[in-house]
Amino acid sequence: MNAQAVSKTLQNANRVVIMGHKRGDVDCFGASFALAMALEALGKEVEIVSTEKYPESLEFLFYYYTGEIAEAAHEGFDTFVVLDTSDVSRAVDPDLAHKYLEAAQNSVYIDHHTAGDLEQLATVSWRDESVSSTSELVYEVIRELGVEVDKNIATLLLAGIVADTSSFQNQSTTQHSLEVAAELLKRGARQKAVMAQLFGGSEVDVLKLWGLAMKRLNLNKKYHAASTYLTYDDIASCGISGDAMSGIVNYLNQVKGAKLVVLVTEEEPGLMKVSFRTRDEAMDVARLARQLGGGGHVKASGLTFAGSISENAGQVTVI
Repeated sequence: MNAQAVSKTLQNANRVVIMGHKRGDVDCFGASFALAMALEALGKEVEIVSTEKYPESLEFLFYYYTGEIAEAAHEGFDTFVVLDTSDVSRAVDPDLAHKYLEAAQNSVYIDHHTAGDLEQLATVSWRDESVSSTSELVYEVIRELGVEVDKNIATLLLAGIVADTSSFQNQSTTQHSLEVAAELLKRGARQKAVMAQLFGGSEVDVLKLWGLAMKRLNLNKKYHAASTYLTYDDIASCGISGDAMSGIVNYLNQVKGAKLVVLVTEEEPGLMKVSFRTRDEAMDVARLARQLGGGGHVKASGLTFAGSISENAGQVTVI
């Protein structure tokens, strides 16, 4: 499938529901908001559904998107769109996702991660691991829809690309990433505003939390693996939410001598998150994450599971 097949399905839609993944990030919401605006420009009714609290760190995206996020869709929609995840289990609400897949006349799946069950479950699927972000794919879909990419849509999509490429520094950056970004700038994307929001500095409490992660950093020279952790009490004592820590593991990916970087966090009581990163050409951390019940990209992946971090006599264990 490609952008033409997706756009044809969306052009025939009347009422559309859009859903992203758990712990939605800039690419997930930027792509969702941009697609919603494009479909609304065509006269479609659109609802974005998320049962999670919207991340405070992403509030700036509402400068460019004036819609709302609903906890559940109204009845009567004909098309269901899942963005930026390849598995139903990783959708923001798997139960609702299954329900909407069954209820919709047509379902569309757009993603840039490794393959999952949505390729079989959705009516139309477009997955391309070669691109840096789902925002790149949504840009192509919007072009096929014939909708003008105004400065607000352009800014939302640029934010997604910049975030997923770590400002065009990580290995997901391609010629296509740069070409699309350049086109978005031509269309009025607010580059300086995006950069200021994503990389314009951090609050003192956030930096203190980063300091804890750096203090506990350990490099296993035998396996070329760097690892660290943050407990729920660490995060709560700094008074910040889990989404504020998104840059830590990417920063740690710069550690010399480390082929694999692992960050373990207890962002909610009893819920563990493990993030993997690598710069090694031969390593596939998505495969590692899938074996443990997670998923993601070849160079950036993760998983969640029930458990907590216990610190006793200098020993750290996950239970």
